[in-house]
Amino acid sequence: MHDDIKDLTKRFDKHEVEESKKFDAMINAVNQNTTSIDKLTDETRSIVELHRDLQGTARVGKSVQSALLWLAKWGAIGTGLAAFIKWVTGLDFHA
Repeated sequence: MHDDIKDLTKRFDKHEVEESKKFDAMINAVNQNTTSIDKLTDETRSIVELHRDLQGTARVGKSVQSALLWLAKWGAIGTGLAAFIKWVTGLDFHA
């Protein structure tokens, strides 16, 4: 029975060392992953900023386009109205 306890103690000690090595390897892997993520974040920061800038430019461009279309719509209405008035009254707007 004493040999069984010694055998179990040896197995426990061996298991404890193996688990300690696994834990150390896991901690090392986590540290490497953290370093890699930090490096990747730094390397892609300019790309992310460029993407955000382009999104802002697209929003501004869409706003300008909407404003120009609004002006064109009123210009078309004004031109049509002027042509109608000229047709009805015979007035010449080119003074």
